[in-house]
Amino acid sequence: MQTITLQDQTYEVLREMIIKLDLYPGQKISESHLIDLLEVGRTPIRESLKRLKKQNLIFTFPQSGTYVSRIDMSRALQARFIRECVEKEVMTELCGVMDEKSEKMLWKILDRQRETFKNNNVSDYFDVDNEFHLVSPPRKLGTLVP
Repeated sequence: MQTITLQDQTYEVLREMIIKLDLYPGQKISESHLIDLLEVGRTPIRESLKRLKKQNLIFTFPQSGTYVSRIDMSRALQARFIRECVEKEVMTELCGVMDEKSEKMLWKILDRQRETFKNNNVSDYFDVDNEFHLVSPPRKLGTLVP
């Protein structure tokens, strides 16, 4: 069994906060604030910030501070296009092997996803989207990949 370190947990929480816009694009962030917010030590925060910088999710201006990266709309649109293409293909393949119970569950999740989108609830939208991917039958998906 793989142990998840405090640094990994801290990184995942910060990454999720950025993706869900709890830390918004352009927001200045400080180590001391994050230490207080997440109730962890300086080392997990620093290591997490290094990882986030490598992913271009945050950036640092010397003598100014660390900030959440702004959203690059061109990259976001490209990523959305790729995701839509892949997900459509996967769902087309899954429709042929998915049982009725799984299909009903996916439709319920899609309805909840539409509702969270309509209510402009970004955080819940991502949670429901992740739930959708967890409910999709992965063992059957593995049979689709040559």
